[in-house]
Amino acid sequence: MIKELKISNFYSINKTQAISFEISKKDMLDNSSFMSPCGNMLNSIAVIIGNNASGKTNILKGLSFLGWFVEASYQDLKIDQKIPVTTHKLSEDKNSSFELIFEEGGKEYQYKITLNPDEVVHEFLGVKKERGYSYLYEINRSNGKVSYDKWNLSKLNDDDKARFEQRLNASLFSFLLSTGHLPATGIKRFMNLKTNLWQLGRMSKDALSMVLELSKHFDSEDRRQLILKYLKEFGFGIDDFELGNSYIELEKEDTANDRIQKVKVNMLNLVHKTNDKDFTLSFLDESNGTQEVIYLLNKMIPILEKGGILIYDEIESSIHPYIIRKLINLLGNEETNPNRAQLIFSTHQPWLLDDRTKTQIYLTEQNKQMETEIYRLDEVEGIRNDDNFCSKYLSGAYGGVADMRWF
Repeated sequence: MIKELKISNFYSINKTQAISFEISKKDMLDNSSFMSPCGNMLNSIAVIIGNNASGKTNILKGLSFLGWFVEASYQDLKIDQKIPVTTHKLSEDKNSSFELIFEEGGKEYQYKITLNPDEVVHEFLGVKKERGYSYLYEINRSNGKVSYDKWNLSKLNDDDKARFEQRLNASLFSFLLSTGHLPATGIKRFMNLKTNLWQLGRMSKDALSMVLELSKHFDSEDRRQLILKYLKEFGFGIDDFELGNSYIELEKEDTANDRIQKVKVNMLNLVHKTNDKDFTLSFLDESNGTQEVIYLLNKMIPILEKGGILIYDEIESSIHPYIIRKLINLLGNEETNPNRAQLIFSTHQPWLLDDRTKTQIYLTEQNKQMETEIYRLDEVEGIRNDDNFCSKYLSGAYGGVADMRWF
């Protein structure tokens, strides 16, 4: 569970910007907010809206990057690879920084990291105590040397230290996970995260790449049946799935070996039932909306089942307004979201704001220095939860819209 995120000097974000899921007791208005195991009052859902080029995607991309880099950089990056972090153009000589306060295994943690494309220069992990955060570790790197300034974990032997110190491009967190030092403390992972973003923006979602991703997960009967249940409720006319009757061959980049690998993938077929006769369509022949709903459900269901966070850019893409509202509200229902998963998404559709409370709405703007600024709607004076958020946003009452002089 996420309590707060801070990002500095990342793409269009220059000065530190923050998103908080934490709210007060009086703001817990429905099942889209909850009391966490650590006693924090948190929102399940957060929406970011703003003009084009205001930085909505970069906020989400920052969280996606952080989740991947902290947990998997030691395994995923080669020893000589650059860290795929991009700074603001006006601060290219400065480091990027991230801070996350999160819950894992019934404890609250604070994580901080400062880095640039060449190396991680500072990293901190602390666990919440009665007064502040008690460190598990804190390191600094200078001139290729790592100083272990604070350490409250099992001791690293000389071989481990030598291996890590060679990895300028990896987080200590990911190294400790791979060597078993963090699991011994009860931390099994950084966070359970699903996203449609990667370092360079939104993942490619052409139909072939969707098939490649879906083919990895549709061997789960439970997941297939749950996706099928929602498709039937939404009136798609789909009665069943078939997997494995036909195959397609795709080219997939093998980054570990710098080559293109050919992959044979089971084609996903969908069975449509009519009064007269059944027929089958391949996933590639289904409408864009059907493809997008299946793709989104495939990312959402594991988060709903196990807890975690779903990060989704432009969540409404190709999906009917009624259906996307139902999908989003799965996160705000105790029955469908028993493990209190969280969703943070961006949108260009202001009608999605009317389902939210003022503490769940974030607006982004670009200032005169071409920097992203983000603020929560309850920071705007005079906002009530019974406001018509959609119409007021469109009128420009909240900001976060295009320059109205051009319209």
